[in-house]
Amino acid sequence: MMFKKISLSFMAALVLSVLIGAQAFAANGEVQFSDPQTSTGEEFEITAKMTCGGVLIGDGELTLSYDPEYLEFVEGTGSKDQSDGSVTIFNAGTGSETELNYTITFKALKEGETVIEVTDSEAYLWNNATLHLTTGTSTVTIAEGDGTSGGSVKGDGPEVTIDGTKYNIVNDIPPAVVPAGFSQAESSFNGETINVLQQDASGQQAVYLTDGTDSSLFLYFGEDGSFLPLEMIDISESSYIIFLQDDGGADVPKGFDEVKLTFNDHEFPAWQNPNQEDYYLVYTLNSAGEKGMYLYDTKDDTYQRFNPDLFKAQKETAKKADKSSGVLGKIVDFIGNHLLPFLIFIGALLLFLLIWALVLSRKVHNRNVEIDDLYDELDGRKAGSVAGPSGALTEDFSAVMPYGSDLFSDDDFDSYNESFEFDDDDDFLEDYTGALPVKLTDTLARHKTSQLKTVAPARKTKKKPVKPLSNQRFHVESDDTFKMDFIDFDD
Repeated sequence: MMFKKISLSFMAALVLSVLIGAQAFAANGEVQFSDPQTSTGEEFEITAKMTCGGVLIGDGELTLSYDPEYLEFVEGTGSKDQSDGSVTIFNAGTGSETELNYTITFKALKEGETVIEVTDSEAYLWNNATLHLTTGTSTVTIAEGDGTSGGSVKGDGPEVTIDGTKYNIVNDIPPAVVPAGFSQAESSFNGETINVLQQDASGQQAVYLTDGTDSSLFLYFGEDGSFLPLEMIDISESSYIIFLQDDGGADVPKGFDEVKLTFNDHEFPAWQNPNQEDYYLVYTLNSAGEKGMYLYDTKDDTYQRFNPDLFKAQKETAKKADKSSGVLGKIVDFIGNHLLPFLIFIGALLLFLLIWALVLSRKVHNRNVEIDDLYDELDGRKAGSVAGPSGALTEDFSAVMPYGSDLFSDDDFDSYNESFEFDDDDDFLEDYTGALPVKLTDTLARHKTSQLKTVAPARKTKKKPVKPLSNQRFHVESDDTFKMDFIDFDD
C-alpha cells in the first residue's frame, strides 16, 4: 500500500514537471490586421501586429493569401516567396521588443470587397521558445476608382522628357491628388495652355504627369520650363514642406558640404556638416509659401526650421568665447587631459621649493651667526674707538684698528717715545681724519731712515706729484729720505 502511494506521487510529479517544461518551451501569441478602404487603381497599405502577452519576442514569419483578381502585391516587410495570390513576410526582434509590426502594400485592381488571410505561420520568443499564434484576417473594401492610378490616367497634354523618361501632362487632374493649399489654374508650356496646380501662398505651380503606367506630381518652373519631382513632407497636421533645387536662395553656413539626399527614389540637393553626419540642411518651400532651410534629423526622422542668422550668432558667440578663454582655456583643457602628470609636476615643484627654502634658510642662519660673532668681537673693542671732532665715537674706524685708544695712554707713549722721541701723545692724532699734527711731522723728519723702516719700510715706487690734502697740517721736506704708506682702514 505504501509502495502504491509513492508510485502515484512520483507519477504526479513527473506529469507536472512535463507540463511545466512544455509551458516553458511554448507560448501563445496573436496576429491582428487592419481593414483598409481604398479605390481601384490606388496603392494602399495593410498593417499587421504580432504580440505575445508582453514577453520578449524573437522572430515571426507569416504566409498570406489574397485574391489576385482584386489585389496586386507591391511590397512588404521582409517579403519573400512571392507568387500570384501568395506572399511570405518576415520580421525579427532585437531583444527589446514585445511585438513585431509588418506593413504590406497592395494595389487595388477591382471594385468590391476581398479578404487577406494567414495560411501558415512560424514564430519564436526571444528565448527560442515556440510561439503559437492565433491569426486574424484583413478585409479590404475597394470603391470605384477616381482616375488617379497611372493606368487609368490619360496624358492628353504636351510631352516632356525628365531624366531620360518621357511623360505627358495630364490636363484632367483628379481632385484626390490636389495637395493642401493648392488649387487648379492654367499656365502655358511650349506655347500650349495646360492645367496646373498652384500654391495659393506663393504662386508656385505643379503639373500632373504620367508615363502611361505611373502618375505623379512635379513642380513646374515656367521661367526656364524645368520640372522637379514634388515630394511633400508633413511637418504637422497643418503644415508641410516641399523639397526644392537651389535657385540661389539657399543660405548655407560655412562648414557644410553639398551632398545628395535620396527621397522616394528621387535625388535632391542637401548640405551636411562632416562632423555631424546625422543632420542635413535642405532647401524647401513650406505651406506658408516661404522658401528656406530646414534641418533634417535622420535619426529621429524630423524636420526643424533652420535660422541661419541664429546659427551665425551662436557661432560668433562661440568664437568670442574661444577668444576670451584663449590660452587659459587651452591650459585648462591640457590640465584636464593630463591631470595625473600635472599633479606629479606640482608636487615635485613644491618639494623643490621646500628644499630650496630650507637650504636658503640655513645659509641665512649661518650668515647671521657669522655677523653676530663679528659684532660680538667688535663690541668688545668699542672702548678703543676714536672720537671725532663732534665727540661721537667712530665705530668704523675703531673696528678696523688692531688696537684701541690705550695705545696712546701716557705710560705706553712714554715707552714708545723713547725710540721715536715723540713729544706728547696728544699731538699724535688730532681727529679721526688721520691728519698728522705739525709737531709730529717735524719729529718724524728728525728721525733716521733706519729707525723709520721698523715702522714703515720704504718701497721703491715711481715718484708722483703729491696733491696736498685740504686737511693736511704737515709738510715733507724735499731732502727727506723716508717714505710713508697710508692705509685707508675704511676700505
